[in-house]
Amino acid sequence: MPPKRFEGRFGIPKSHPTESLLTQALYRLPESVQPERIERLTQDIVEKVIEARKQNGSAEQLTQDEKRALQLKLARHFEDNGESVPIDIPTCVDALVESPKFLQSDKGSMDKLFEIHQVKTLQKIAEMRRSRAEQTHGGEFNPYENLFETSSGNYYLARLLNMPHLEDESEYMDHCVGTSTSYINKIKRGEVEIFSLRSKIHHTPVVTIEYDTKTGALLQVKTESDGTPEYTDTFFRDLLESIELLQATLNDEHVPRYVAAEAVHYHRTIDGIFEKTTHGTELNQSDLECVYGIGKRGFGFEGRADPRIAQLRDGRDIVNDLPILFDCSPENIAHSMLEITEDIKAYVGALEPGIFDALPSHIEHVYTKFPEERVKFREVELGTSIKDGEGFIKTLEAQGIGMYGYAEDILRSPELTVAAAPTRADLVELSVSSLGFEKSTHYDTLCDRAEELGLVLCPAEVGPQLRLQYTSQPDDEYLIIGMKAIDGPDGCPHVFGVYRDAGERRLVTWYGSSGIGWYPDRRFVFLRSRK
Repeated sequence: MPPKRFEGRFGIPKSHPTESLLTQALYRLPESVQPERIERLTQDIVEKVIEARKQNGSAEQLTQDEKRALQLKLARHFEDNGESVPIDIPTCVDALVESPKFLQSDKGSMDKLFEIHQVKTLQKIAEMRRSRAEQTHGGEFNPYENLFETSSGNYYLARLLNMPHLEDESEYMDHCVGTSTSYINKIKRGEVEIFSLRSKIHHTPVVTIEYDTKTGALLQVKTESDGTPEYTDTFFRDLLESIELLQATLNDEHVPRYVAAEAVHYHRTIDGIFEKTTHGTELNQSDLECVYGIGKRGFGFEGRADPRIAQLRDGRDIVNDLPILFDCSPENIAHSMLEITEDIKAYVGALEPGIFDALPSHIEHVYTKFPEERVKFREVELGTSIKDGEGFIKTLEAQGIGMYGYAEDILRSPELTVAAAPTRADLVELSVSSLGFEKSTHYDTLCDRAEELGLVLCPAEVGPQLRLQYTSQPDDEYLIIGMKAIDGPDGCPHVFGVYRDAGERRLVTWYGSSGIGWYPDRRFVFLRSRK
């Protein structure tokens, strides 16, 4: 038995079962937590619980047994966790007021109390959200939530809460947010919030924003008739500011909203670049990457580039900008095969037969036309734990990846083989235009040209493996796998492709017939043989 050094102290009688348990818990406290701290914390919480009950219309006090139970559970909490998991007093008080029976027994931990409180809180939030969302066009006043006003004093950001709000927004803005139950159902489930930037004078909307509560992404930012905000719009600066201010507001769970505001950062960056050019300040590498769109796909709202980019590019000397962009000297940039050495850091020029054998393996920057036509290099692992087509189908389904066209049929084909051992495949992604064709070109011609350049056809396994491993693919990007076509159930040859649409990753198939033409902007993936 532990020494009874706490019995008779801190209001603990010697004969009460709860006090005996408390004595033992206090004895086992880590050295960093003194018994006096548990006593003070207990008294503080007790006083706040009584005050909270009064505010709720109850004058009920805590009994001595309830106070002892609280002290015991606090001691056990610090006995188990030490200083690593402190007690949040406001949350503790709310939870105790909400669950008064918790102190009527020495059973149950503080962690369990907080867990129950969190569940009840989320239930209350869900019910509140549902109740608001189901409000109709009744005679009663139906206000939206006014979050804040912009610094100009001309606009404010409103949060739309129910179907009448969405219907009014749709009617004025001529878009679909209130024309079906799709958006209101997502609001009920807590998946999205809909915001409306409105004129303070006329109280009319100018921009509607769909915000993903889980990822913080701005799914849609629409002006009237599904338009996209432009920097020339009178409200544009207020829109940027409102998205920045949104990050300082609290959601239904009283947690600050996270906003993935890449579009705002992009337009602010353009502002800074214009300021530099106005004052004759040289642009640095980061500035030029923005001007030329290096390494980025989709910039501003709705994935659109700022129209001022064209103005910024006009008059710039690309030859002088390239060394700054690639952080090298002009001698480290090759423009033909004759200029290729192991020291080059970039290649800007036409692709010639054998060039992929000549290019050093470490090179990152290859363009056939700068900055529009970039050749990209990727890696994919083959021969993983997935051993056959059925394994790919199960893995794709488990990850929520859609299979379209004849993808499942091709995966089940005996012609699809899997590498026997783990190996890394070096891939090259390039457009039909980069291959040297400026009009629709047949599939077999493209494959022949790729082989001339030093590339080879991919094994069919590259299709599903690239789909699984390329998790960051941007929306609306199509990549066609340059491979030996496999016949589908229709008797026609097909090749794999990876595609992303509205956030959904897809493994698809396209016709791989020699007679099928591909436009110059289509991008293919081939295998780069190792030296």
